[in-house]
Amino acid sequence: FNHGDYAVLPDNLLNQYKKHLKNYITFGKNGDIRVSDIKFSKDGTEGEISYKNEKIKIKVPVFSKAIIYNMQLCQVFFIF
Repeated sequence: FNHGDYAVLPDNLLNQYKKHLKNYITFGKNGDIRVSDIKFSKDGTEGEISYKNEKIKIKVPVFSKAIIYNMQLCQVFFIF
């Protein structure tokens, strides 16, 4: 946490680390970056990742909610 411009952490850990951080971004159900509308279709899995007022629709040809949640964390690299 001490060497980057921003700390990236799950929203459920924010209270534990907040007093030690200047700049942070969270992900998860109540985080800065959120996943919503995960659905399965005949073509795979789709969902939406949001940050502030921006939303990105994601479609992957895999049947897995986990891959959408993993893409949520990858989105951090595009924000900064």
